[in-house]
Amino acid sequence: MQIHYQLATLRKGDSPIADYFHRFTNLADTLAAVDHPLTDIELISFLLAGLGSDYDSFVTSVNTRVEPLSLEDLYGHLLAHELRLVQNQPSVDLSIATANYAHKGSSHRGGRGSRFTTTPSAGRTPSSGHRTTYGRGRGRGPSSNGSRPMCQVCGKLGHIAFTCYHRFDKAYATERNPHLQALLATPQPQSDYNWYSDTGASHHLTSDLSNLNMGADEYTGTEQIRVGSGNTENTASRPE
Repeated sequence: MQIHYQLATLRKGDSPIADYFHRFTNLADTLAAVDHPLTDIELISFLLAGLGSDYDSFVTSVNTRVEPLSLEDLYGHLLAHELRLVQNQPSVDLSIATANYAHKGSSHRGGRGSRFTTTPSAGRTPSSGHRTTYGRGRGRGPSSNGSRPMCQVCGKLGHIAFTCYHRFDKAYATERNPHLQALLATPQPQSDYNWYSDTGASHHLTSDLSNLNMGADEYTGTEQIRVGSGNTENTASRPE
């Protein structure tokens, strides 16, 4: 009785058809071994009942067939339908790869000479019960674009690549930046001075020659490194 219940309530879920069919036939063989075999009609009914919504059209076509199917033939049709579903899945263009890291701190710092206060608002305002005021002064205060994502496909703010209108448009091409970029945003200084090798990186940069176990010369090119304070450095260590 327990095995019959497991067979009747078995569900495919996210598993492949081959795994689902293997588990199903194991339970059916166990019932047959204890002299409680099921007919092909019962087995097919239980097997179809465990399929997900992606197989609704398949289940309908089987139920409306005039000629009955054997369990082996049904398994072959299920594999073909599964392959069809995989082929029809949308493909995502992963040719543009980026790696961004953002660290959100607990402090807020506006521009020089600015005043930032948040007070409860008793009247009806477009905000959710708070009013933000800014005083006059030099510098830039908090920006409203800080929490808006940037799309990696079209480069615009307000949405991500998964919901971009141009995601599947192969003819659409945005302006590419010819320069290499490595982005890191954090309000706290980084205290990890260990050297981590990255075989997938094409350029390496270090301010400490002891990190390298190979011959290195001081860089004397024209390219510069810009740090968060706005200062620039034009010398760094690089291997020969």
